[in-house]
Amino acid sequence: MSQVPSPTELQEVQSDVAVWFTDVCRIERETMTEGPYGEISTIVVVADNVPCGLNSVVLPGVQQVIADRQSKVADVTISLPKGTDIEIQDNVHITSQSNREFETLYVEAPQSYQSCEQAYLREVK
Repeated sequence: MSQVPSPTELQEVQSDVAVWFTDVCRIERETMTEGPYGEISTIVVVADNVPCGLNSVVLPGVQQVIADRQSKVADVTISLPKGTDIEIQDNVHITSQSNREFETLYVEAPQSYQSCEQAYLREVK
């Protein structure tokens, strides 16, 4: 039988995990609004100066099945503080690494016991 950690225990684990967030990122999202001549695309900053950690995907450059579906090639996974707002197709700029830019391909569904958010990214060249 598994036991879900208490809020205090989860907060302690999240603090421990935060030491692995060695990078900083900005998350941007495209929004569409109706203008006088049709839809207008705007890029908005969802979050800035977010601590994060990049991890290499086991087999970069290979098609991967993520959540029972074939996915575009993911180059890295990113770990973010629990509760960070990140969605599929968001742009993630790793500002601590010469502004490397990634597209979000998949975001793992949040679970109550998780200590951080996890997403799969593809580098935009």
